[in-house]
Amino acid sequence: MRAETRTLGKSGVVELAVYDALGRFVRRLVNDHQPAGDYRTTWDGQDDSGLAIASGVYLLRLRTGGSLQTRRLTLLK
Repeated sequence: MRAETRTLGKSGVVELAVYDALGRFVRRLVNDHQPAGDYRTTWDGQDDSGLAIASGVYLLRLRTGGSLQTRRLTLLK
């Protein structure tokens, strides 16, 4: 499992999603309006349909308001 900690400076709509190395959507972890504060999200290595995905490199994309951040993740099984 992979845990991601983030701080939201002001309330707003938050989208946190996982994509494969080619940019294809894998799983949406958060898609909701959230108040400002600290958050921790855990990804269980499954896609949106609940199937386990292969080890490899994935992208974690966080969109909040007008901000977009992307991090690279390596999933090892």
